[in-house]
This record gives sequence, structure tokens and C-alpha cells, in this order.
Amino acid sequence: MSFGQEAVKLSISAKKSNDINSENILIWFFVTPVREIDKGKYPDLNKQIYHYLEFNNIWRNDLYNYGSNRYVDKFYSSESTIIEIDSLVKGVFSGNVGIGAGAEGNEQPPLYHKIRNGQFNLVLEK
Repeated sequence: MSFGQEAVKLSISAKKSNDINSENILIWFFVTPVREIDKGKYPDLNKQIYHYLEFNNIWRNDLYNYGSNRYVDKFYSSESTIIEIDSLVKGVFSGNVGIGAGAEGNEQPPLYHKIRNGQFNLVLEK
């Protein structure tokens, strides 16, 4: 499925610090066909509203990318709820994110992280 010009996207991101390799979280919301993103729980496949959570974590001075993908493995799933969306975007998120690939043995970074009680509260700029 393509989310090119045929979908509305909203992304929310936050970094731990201003360092270029800082740990960070990114939440994507996709709605198809094109329409406004509104309050509610995501993903909602009945409404064709999709959601993806990404977490970039530092382990032994390297930044590793973790993501959720409930279509491949239910364990690596996440959800977000948008509570308010007008001049503010306010909500909560949680989930399990897994790493796509990594080294083996002692050099293996953690294979997944559990994210609980995440919150976002952002002012929309128009």
C-alpha cells in the first residue's frame, strides 16, 4: 500500500537532547483516502487509519532503530489515541518496538523495548 499523495500524514517527533545522535521517538499517522485526521484510537483498520511508532535508542554509543509493525508480528504492535486535535494535538501512546537487524552474541543490542504511558501535547502551527 502506498501512502504517497493519496493519504494525509501527521507525524509527531521528540528528541532527548539537541545532539544529532540523540534518542528520539517518532509517531506517524496515515489516513486514506484523503480526509482530516481526527480524534480517536489508531490504528483503526475499519476506518483505514494507520499508525507507526519508531524509537531510536543509543546502545554502546551507536543509534539503533526500533519500530512497530502489527501486520508482521502482533508482539511488535503499538497504538496511539489522539484526545484533542485543533490548535493543540494531545494524546497518549504505548507499544512494543523491535529492531530489524543487529549483531549477534555480546554485541547484540536489545531486540525490543516496551514503551508505556507516552504522552504528546503539541501546539499546531498553521
